[in-house]
Amino acid sequence: MKKIVTFLMMMILFATLSAQTVTLTFTAQDAFGQYVQIDRVVVTNQTKGWEEIIQWPDTTFLMQNSLGVDDYLGKREFALSQNNPNPFVSTTDVELAVVEEGNVSIEVADIHGRIVSANQCLSMQPGIHHFRVNLANTGIYVLTARQNTKTSAIKMVCKEGGASNTIDYFGDAPVNSNVLKAGTANPFEYGDEMQYVAYTHVGNTEVASQPLTQVQLEPQNIVLSFAGAVTGDSLPCLGAATVTDHEGNVYNTVRIGAQCWTRENMRCTTSPNGYLSFGCADTSDSYNSSNYVPYYYDYTQSGIPFEDRGFLYNWAGAMDTISTDYITESFTGRRGICPAGWHVPSQAEWDTLSIYLASNNEYQCGTLSYNHISKSLASQNYWASSLCYCGPGNDQTANNATGFTAVPTGSYFWFTTYNYCSKGAYFWASTSRSNVLAGNIIMTWEDSFLGMGDPGKDRGLAVRCLRD
Repeated sequence: MKKIVTFLMMMILFATLSAQTVTLTFTAQDAFGQYVQIDRVVVTNQTKGWEEIIQWPDTTFLMQNSLGVDDYLGKREFALSQNNPNPFVSTTDVELAVVEEGNVSIEVADIHGRIVSANQCLSMQPGIHHFRVNLANTGIYVLTARQNTKTSAIKMVCKEGGASNTIDYFGDAPVNSNVLKAGTANPFEYGDEMQYVAYTHVGNTEVASQPLTQVQLEPQNIVLSFAGAVTGDSLPCLGAATVTDHEGNVYNTVRIGAQCWTRENMRCTTSPNGYLSFGCADTSDSYNSSNYVPYYYDYTQSGIPFEDRGFLYNWAGAMDTISTDYITESFTGRRGICPAGWHVPSQAEWDTLSIYLASNNEYQCGTLSYNHISKSLASQNYWASSLCYCGPGNDQTANNATGFTAVPTGSYFWFTTYNYCSKGAYFWASTSRSNVLAGNIIMTWEDSFLGMGDPGKDRGLAVRCLRD
C-alpha cells in the first residue's frame, strides 16, 4: 500500500513532585485495519474548556498534570515506552522508566524468538533512560527490558532495514532526534474529560475520524478510527491519490476492497530494468513477433484519447524481462513496468478483485447470478453499443461503480492487426502459463461477466498496476 504514515507520540513518564508531563500518542486506522495518515488532530479539554490543534509534522503533544502523578496513577513502574516512530525505517527511539537502582538488560528478538541484538548488565539509577534501536531487516520485533523480577516488552515494526542490528544506550539524557513536540500551556488534570478528532484527506476532500471522548487518567497511545467515505470503494487510495512511474507519468489510483489499483492504463515507452525500448504505432511496419523481446504498441487511430487508452504491451514488455530461463515460471509480485512499490497483478490477484465484486450486490448487474460484474469495472464511454442489458455497451452511464475505468482499447494481434477496439478491454496478468502463454483478464462490450484467458505472449494488451 499502500502510504502508511502515523502520528506517533511516545509515552513519557517524567514527573516532578508537583507535576507530570502527560504524552499522548495518536495513530489512526480505517475499517480495513490499515493505517491512515493524519493531517491534524484537534484536542479538546471539555472539562477546562480549551482546544488545541496538532498540525503535521508535529508528532508529540504534551500536557502538564497539575495534580501530580501519584494522585491518580500511584507509584511509577519499570516500563518501556512505545518506540517512536513505529512502524519505522531502520532506526527508532525508545525510553525505559526505572524506579530502583540496579542492573538492567535489554534485548531485541525477531518474530521467531531469535535475539538479534542485546545490551546486558547496564547499571541504572531511577529515572528515564534513552535507547536507539537499529535493525538490519524488515519484520516484526519484540524489545524486552529486564531488571531482577521485573520485565517490560513492546512490539516494533521495521518497514525497511539498515546496516546493522544494535541497541545504543544514551543514558538519562534525551536522544537527539527530529521529533517535534506540540503542547499546551492550558491547565490539565487527570480525570478531565477530553475529546480527540483526527483529520485526513481523501482526494481533495478532508475527512474527520469518529470523535473519541473519554476521561483521561494516564498517558496513552490513542487509536482513532475512520469510517464511511474514507474506506469506500471508487475513492483514491489512502496515502497515494496518484502515483508516478519511472518516466514521470502520473496515474490516478482507486481503492476497491482491500486492493489499491491504478485507475489508468500504463503509458511508458521504457522500463525500470531497461528492457523495454521498442514500439510501433498502427501506421508502422515495425511489428515484432517475438515472445521474448519487450514491445509496446500504440493504436493512434482508435478514437480514444491517449491519456485514456495508454499503450498496449506484449507480455515481456509488461513484465520488463527478456529472460527465457524463467519464462515458464510465475512472475507473481514482479514490478514489471509499474511504478516503484507497485506490481503487475497475478491471476490470483485479479481473482481477488472478481470475488470481492461478486460478493457485493451493488456491483452485480440486475438479478443475474455470480460474476456479472463487468459494468462495475467498465468506463462510461468509448464502448460499442450493445442490446445486452448487463453488457458495458448498454447504458454506459450505469458503468464504473468501482471507479476502475476499464477502457475498451482492444488488443494487438498478428500482422499489425488491432482487434476489438471499442468492443473489448484486455489486461495482462503476471502469471505465466507456458513459454508462449500467460494469463489475462477479458471484458467485452456485450458480456456481463469478467472473463479470464491465456493468450499468446506476443499479443499486445493493456497493463494495470496493483500496490504492493
